[in-house]
Amino acid sequence: MKHLLKRIFLLLVTVVLLSSATTAFAASPEQWQNIKGTYAREDNSQFNNGILKLMYLDNDCTLFEFKMMKGSESENSAFNFSFAGVMISNDDGSADYESADENESLRLKFDLKAEKVVVTQEGNLPVDVAGSYTLQEPTIEVSDEAAKEILEFLPTATTSLNHNNGEYALTYADEMVGGWFYDVKANFTDTKALIGEFWIAQDMSAVYRVDTDKPILIYGSAQPLMDAEYMVTPSHDIDKDTQAEDGNQNDETAKVPYSVFYVSAVSEQEAVNVGQTAKIAVTMPGNLPYTLEATSSDSVIAEVSKDGVITAKSAGQATIIVKLAIDDAQKIFELSFGGVEPLAENSKLPDAATDNTDSDTKLDGGDIAILAVLFLLAVGAVTGVVLLVRRLLKKKVA
Repeated sequence: MKHLLKRIFLLLVTVVLLSSATTAFAASPEQWQNIKGTYAREDNSQFNNGILKLMYLDNDCTLFEFKMMKGSESENSAFNFSFAGVMISNDDGSADYESADENESLRLKFDLKAEKVVVTQEGNLPVDVAGSYTLQEPTIEVSDEAAKEILEFLPTATTSLNHNNGEYALTYADEMVGGWFYDVKANFTDTKALIGEFWIAQDMSAVYRVDTDKPILIYGSAQPLMDAEYMVTPSHDIDKDTQAEDGNQNDETAKVPYSVFYVSAVSEQEAVNVGQTAKIAVTMPGNLPYTLEATSSDSVIAEVSKDGVITAKSAGQATIIVKLAIDDAQKIFELSFGGVEPLAENSKLPDAATDNTDSDTKLDGGDIAILAVLFLLAVGAVTGVVLLVRRLLKKKVA
């Protein structure tokens, strides 16, 4: 009897330990709320690979997108397949996606384990998506498939997209708006009438509806736009001193990339004469509506109006603090601004490059008359000299 009780006790302890270990490795539903990133399948090869993109939306719903390639090295060919949808998180930490039509059904299960996602598949797809995926980067980029899914996920009240009102098609502009937004239009397939136009952020952090009087934020936040920057490589050569391996300084010509914010506020001029003004210029993708508040660190040197006009009041340097806000987001800019005392008129040096030839040599009527008289006198003098010489020669001959 004692041996039996001991075995039962050990069995219960084993079950508890296994249950605890399973719970420790399984994700909680809350962990899905922080999910956003691009994952690569672990068995990727040149002709067979897969990418999984994940982004939490709302109400236990997470957007997913597969980009798969299946091919043959011997045939040097490959088939590309993209598939996106919205899955729902479960209480046990997993997430499910199900779809069904008249012919077949598809079920995908996603298990989140730290920086890995394990996908199991029931049903057929052109390319099998099952496998283990490892996080590559905590960002994603918008695509046609992902744009469609996020628009259909959002409430109909905000998008006006409802298949019950008629079938519609989404069209995507070739160029992005301000380098940040993906422009998408929804039109009825029969009448071609516009249902709505939307701007989707390239990192899918926000969706704006723009077929209204002014753009309306219907999903996400504008803060990522405020903080985002991109790299620019100059088209011209920049001289840069680089340190050689032997420690000597070498002058090399290099194109040095630099970062630029999508949203910026700068003064059109960093310094102006006292009494003059400069405007605060704002760069905003899509010209989204914003509010601007500006103050001066020293109002004796510079004053700034509500509409962003800076006036130099006296000579010196001041800092203009600009607060820019878009919807739920804001950012602070500090601009250096200077007032300069203008030079007095009598202290200006003559311009050496100025050509005063015309003003110095221009002749009036009196000057011309004097020159004419001088010319006649010169002619008379020459004539007199010639006559005198002739007379002297005649006398000598005689």
